[in-house]
Amino acid sequence: MTTQRVEADLEVGAFGLTLDGATRRLDFPRGELDNLRGTAGDLMYGAREVVLDQLHTRLDRTHWAAAAASAGDMYLRTVDDSMVLAIDRIEMPGGVQLTKSADGGVEIIAAHAILHEVRLTIPSFEPLRQKPTAEKAATVLRKVADIPLKQERLRVLDSLTGSLGLTLKVALDLPVVGVRTLDQKLKVPIENGSLDYRALEEGLSWLEGRFVNLEMKGDRLALSWRLPIFGKDHEIVSWQLDSDAQSLAPFDRVPLRSLADFGTPGGGKPADPGAPASKKKSVLRKLALRDLAVDLSMVAPQSVEIGGGTLRFGDDGQAGLVGLALTGGIASEGPGGLTGSISVLDMTAKDVPLGPLHLSVDRINFGAIEDVTVAFDGFKPLGLSAKIHRITATNLVLVIGGSGRAA
Repeated sequence: MTTQRVEADLEVGAFGLTLDGATRRLDFPRGELDNLRGTAGDLMYGAREVVLDQLHTRLDRTHWAAAAASAGDMYLRTVDDSMVLAIDRIEMPGGVQLTKSADGGVEIIAAHAILHEVRLTIPSFEPLRQKPTAEKAATVLRKVADIPLKQERLRVLDSLTGSLGLTLKVALDLPVVGVRTLDQKLKVPIENGSLDYRALEEGLSWLEGRFVNLEMKGDRLALSWRLPIFGKDHEIVSWQLDSDAQSLAPFDRVPLRSLADFGTPGGGKPADPGAPASKKKSVLRKLALRDLAVDLSMVAPQSVEIGGGTLRFGDDGQAGLVGLALTGGIASEGPGGLTGSISVLDMTAKDVPLGPLHLSVDRINFGAIEDVTVAFDGFKPLGLSAKIHRITATNLVLVIGGSGRAA
């Protein structure tokens, strides 16, 4: 059971007490709380200048209800600061309820909520990732071949339309001919979540001759090199395709989500330039995506499962994502990052985990999202921060602690 503790400075002008059989209730025409602070397991929360109109609380169990509420300087954060959510002000004109969930967490229910100036910081994704138990780990080891591709969980990308621009920087250490480099600007149109890989190949111009080929090899899209006229193909990097992607490949297109499942002969690590040729794990010396310029939108509704919950982008007549713009650069080794903004983000959610929180909401609309920053180590995302001017939510259920499963 989740340990809970709540403290606040409460001021009321009057109150009523009801003791009628099983009903034990306190009623306040208006309640004002300052320096509200509480804990639920590993999560801490607090607020200042909390105003509650027509407040009712039960004496026999955790149950608070108000006809309208507002609060300033609200925060939610984990004890290790692996997630920090700060809100300048929140308004709930349709009322709010705070109860104890069935599994010991704190459940907050609001018919309508407006959040102003929201700042989310996740310095590292690692503490938020669920650690597998020994039993689950053993199961994974027994069924490595059955592990689903990452792209199977990214079908939400299938409605994206826009463009992807970048400067591709690659260095290969090839036998006989030595080091060959590529520093090529590319702009790839994205249509219905897919790209034309033949057009991508034609955009590659290698210095001192053409050494590479981008083609299908069975169920994979592979970028290979070979010496002109003679020699066999040697893979640099390849992308595993699921059945849907394989069906699309004969039309010279692959889904954008397929790029998540990549691998290199050397395990993704560039070769050590000082090592003997016989010891080099890969001919790849450097792989970097610089001057990234992403401009994408999602018009058709799409759903994605997250941690047993469901997140749906958009609805009939409402675009889910408009104006996703990202810039920056990442490389196979070393730090990198992307920064950007989103013009419109419209979603619904059911039991979606957000670290120690679980969210359900009939409709949540984000206004302009600015200062989105994602930090990378190599191609691995490390953390996230974002600033949102205004969020509106309808029929919001937020569970703090516990499993988060609403009844």
